[in-house]
Amino acid sequence: MATAVVVLFAPGPGQLVTVVGIGTVALLVLALVGARRGVPAAAALPPSDRPS
Repeated sequence: MATAVVVLFAPGPGQLVTVVGIGTVALLVLALVGARRGVPAAAALPPSDRPS
């Protein structure tokens, strides 16, 4: 959402590409961090509590 708000105020196409690129990289990093923390947490669950 922060990227969308900043894009509204980007003065030119160069800044627009930079802001969208930074937002995309930030989103990917957050997704990878979440996956890295979530996989071990899911594996630590007892077999009866694991999602199918």
